[in-house]
Amino acid sequence: MPVSPSELPWWGWLIGALAFGIVALITYRFAQSQKATGGESWMFFFLALLLCIGMLGFGIMGLIRFIK
Repeated sequence: MPVSPSELPWWGWLIGALAFGIVALITYRFAQSQKATGGESWMFFFLALLLCIGMLGFGIMGLIRFIK
């Protein structure tokens, strides 16, 4: 049975934000290496941007849940 997002503790949201941040950093570094070799990199930059937005969302939810 899937877990409802409202059942996640505050630290679960912050771990999710950390995971999003690590994947965003890896994606950004890969995009930089593609740009250096002359490959298509705009998709990876866009993906890194979306991952950063997800990281911010998870981090904000974790802080709200911690303060609550």
